[in-house]
Amino acid sequence: MISVWLSVDPKADAFPSVTPYSAFMNNPIMMVDPGGDSVIAVFNRDQNTLYMVDFDHYQEGLPTAYVSADDYELDGVYDQEGNLAVNQVLVVPGVFTGGNSQSGEITYGNDEFELPIPTGDYELLEYTSASIGHDGWFRVDPYDSSPRNDRYDNSMHRNSDGDLRTAFRLHPGSMSFGCVTFNSRDQRSVDGFNMVSQILNNTSTNQVRDRLGILNGLGVRTQMITKYGNLIVR
Repeated sequence: MISVWLSVDPKADAFPSVTPYSAFMNNPIMMVDPGGDSVIAVFNRDQNTLYMVDFDHYQEGLPTAYVSADDYELDGVYDQEGNLAVNQVLVVPGVFTGGNSQSGEITYGNDEFELPIPTGDYELLEYTSASIGHDGWFRVDPYDSSPRNDRYDNSMHRNSDGDLRTAFRLHPGSMSFGCVTFNSRDQRSVDGFNMVSQILNNTSTNQVRDRLGILNGLGVRTQMITKYGNLIVR
């Protein structure tokens, strides 16, 4: 199959050592980049594992190290000459969706509300909430017909009441009603979420138009929101 690029990667200038005709760390199955952002996370639901790459500290051709939160270097791994030496992939175990870990183990099918997040491509966005305990969470919004309205506009995916799925989040906890949840009863997962938070809060970001709420959705209000990168659920 022959294909061509129809546009330049919006992050191309940030990576002068990487050809704009190459993409996804030469691994298009594992790494998909719908928006060309600096952070890409891949959540494997079957393996309960999340992988994250920060392209602010990535250079094509370097060896890749898959590391835990304890071994991850937030500012990248450089040699004595100040050159980037290794591409890091953060690996976080104990991440789940549509279940709970209150018994100490991740279990599924406990009730009709614990539905997993659908597979597909999502944006990682900032999230603010007045709800107690939601500080430090991130919003996960699907690439669909109406992006950034905090709803999955796909009639094939509905909640237990028959309504469209809404309000996907990325957060630590012991219960998941469709969010990407880092098991709060697994210290490796807790440490992983803390590192994920640091990566997202230190990486390059974009300001994008939010469509959450009636006024934003109708275009009456033009509210902007921080986009950290992309999440692929597999």
